[in-house]
This record gives sequence, C-alpha cells and structure tokens, in this order.
Amino acid sequence: MSKENLVINVEVCDSRQMKEDVYEGYKRIIINAEVLIASPRSREILNKLGAVINSEAIVDVAEDEIVESRISNGKEVISKGSKPQNKVILLANGKVTIEPGSEEVMEQYVYMLINGPLYCPRSMKRYTDKMLINGPTVIYPEDAVMLDSKFVMDKFFPLRVKENEKYYIAKKLIIEDAVDADKLVEKNVRFETPCVVMRESKVEKLAGLFDISTRINVIPEEMTFVKGDAELDDALFDKSGSRLYVDGDLTVSTEFTRLDKLEKLTVTGTLIVRESMYQDMKHVDINADVVEYLFEGKSIVNSAKAIVDRSLLMANEKGVRVVNCALLSIDKDVEPQLICDRLQIKNCAKVSCTEEQESAVHTVAKNVAMVGSLKPGENGGESGGIMGMMGSVFDVVKQVANTSMINAEKHIM
Repeated sequence: MSKENLVINVEVCDSRQMKEDVYEGYKRIIINAEVLIASPRSREILNKLGAVINSEAIVDVAEDEIVESRISNGKEVISKGSKPQNKVILLANGKVTIEPGSEEVMEQYVYMLINGPLYCPRSMKRYTDKMLINGPTVIYPEDAVMLDSKFVMDKFFPLRVKENEKYYIAKKLIIEDAVDADKLVEKNVRFETPCVVMRESKVEKLAGLFDISTRINVIPEEMTFVKGDAELDDALFDKSGSRLYVDGDLTVSTEFTRLDKLEKLTVTGTLIVRESMYQDMKHVDINADVVEYLFEGKSIVNSAKAIVDRSLLMANEKGVRVVNCALLSIDKDVEPQLICDRLQIKNCAKVSCTEEQESAVHTVAKNVAMVGSLKPGENGGESGGIMGMMGSVFDVVKQVANTSMINAEKHIM
C-alpha cells in the first residue's frame, strides 16, 4: 500500500513541538498556512522531510516560550489598557489601529500579519518591523485628532471644532464652498494632510493652516466642483455647466451630445473617453492626470474557457479584449503581429499559445498567471477530449484517497 500524503490547511500552524518519527511515514507533507510558527529544530525536521510550505510568514519562536496565536476578523484596536498576559502572534483580517501610549502592550506582540489597513502612531513606527501588512499603512501624528482618510469639510465644521486643535487626514481634505473661512482662522486650528482641495477665493485665508508639504488643489471660481467619480452626460452638463472640476475619475458617456459646448475640464483622476470623441475635444481646455480610451471592440468577460482564433480577430477591426477568464486558448494560426494589433488580455489564470506567440502574448497581457503551451492531456492539448479528462479525474480521486487532510483555524503539530 502506498504512503499517505498529509495536507494541513490552517490559518496558524505551530510546528515547534513536532516529532520526526510521527511524520516520517508520510509520502509528502504540505502545509498551507497564513502563519507558520517554527523553531530551529522544527525547521530542520521540516527540511529533512521535504515538507512543502505555503505561508505568508514563518515566525521563529523558542520552543519553551508560551505564545498565543489569535485570529481577529474585523476591527482591532490596540490600546494601553489591553496588554495580553502572554506573548501573542496576531492574524488580523481587517483594520488595525494602534493607539498612542501602547508601547508596553506592543512589546507582547511577537508578530502581526495584517490583511487590511494599519493605523500606527508616528512615534511607534518601529513596531512595523515585526509585521506583514497586506494593505495601506497610515503613520499618524499623536498630537492630532484623526479624521476620515478622505474628509469633506462642510459648513458646520468651523462651528464644532475646538480652538487650537490639530487635525490629521490621511489622504485628502475637501473644503466645501459654504465653509466660513474667517471662522476657521478664528479658531486657530491646523491640518496635516497630503492634499487639500478648495475654492480659489479661500486659498489666501486658509493656506496658513496647512504645512508647507501639503499640496493645494485650487478650484477656479468659474468652474463647477464635482465630488467623486462621475459620468459626463447631458444630465450632468445641464446641472453643472460647461466648465467642470472633477475630484475623481470622469467617464464621458458615448451618448453625450453637448461635446461642442464643453469649455473646460479638470480631472484629478482618469479621464475615460472614446478615442474618436477625444479627437473632437481639441477645443476643450483639458487638465487630466491620465487619459484612457474606452474600448470599442468585442469583449469576452468572466468566462471559464475562451478560444481566440484568426477569424475572430480579423472580424473585429477594433480589437478583442478577454477579461477574467480562467483558460484562454489562442489558435496556432494566429500570427504574433495580429495578437499585438488586435488582442488585449487581462486577469486570466492561464493563456495557452505556441512558443512563437508567447512574446506577443506577454506584450498584450496584464495580470496573467501563466503563459505557454498546454501539455498533452490538458484541456486543449493533443490528447485531450473525454479520455484525457477522465484520466485527470481518476488522478485526483486517487490522490484524495491517499491523503490525510487537516482543516482548521489553528493546528499544533
């Protein structure tokens, strides 16, 4: 009888107490864990046994040290009154906020894996060295009140703020037209933020409330401010006029009929427009960070399997775009130059093509895990069909029948 495989699927796996004689009988050991806790001895055993380890982080901890592994799903706040009794390895799925004055608490954390944003005081930035952060990191000043990362100041804000207070906004502050600038100056408040957006008439009064490093985006008096992503259609034109300042992305609708009346556009994000329409906008004063043309060809979206052949590309002069496809097969008769000229590929697991086509595919592909020819027996290969598929199924069944599987949040080996 063949040896069994051992597959461990967990959030946190502690291997420090493992014994070699318990695991040496397995044919193969595969550990899939967000965090693997190890010691020099357990590392040596795992290496000797040829274990396959798929882990975000491997954390070394002495075998005799008591360490708790904790999984947090949701918001996690670390404050000075929340000191754990033992050392902790934290796996956090959500926002983590470290409050000022919690240095003693942070000393108890051996490691943190954070799948989400981290908010950390500036004076405690050193603690990020023992973290793996899959998300944005905001280092904030302790002497400031933290507001939303993108904060819109309305007319009531100057009435509510405390005098001589400092406020921190991680990304952007937008000051609405109705805000009383004189009242804000009178309160002697200050702001720390990378960017502030305000009307031109307020700049002279309010510029002194910001650090010299803050970028000031000025809205001209004659322009209408549009907050957030928007679509430019006849309705928006009728409401906001021919001069628009858009704080976000702007998509020009293909049904927009007032193009000749448009005068001025400022877009802080991406201007998305048909190429033909963009050529007709030469009379418009345009200021945009990025201009992106709307795709006008054929789209194949969210397909498990797709095939692109020469006739498909030749029939679509404006191109073919394949997005979110598990397996894309390109017919061998498609010339590399035709791929470059008429094909776009995005977010696909695998693209099957000939060796001659590979270079062209890499040129037009974005976020593709694998590019190359299929082997005989795989879908689309020479020995495919029902027999190839059945062979794959039997192989999977055979492997599962000879596999011990552990599925849990935590596991101690």
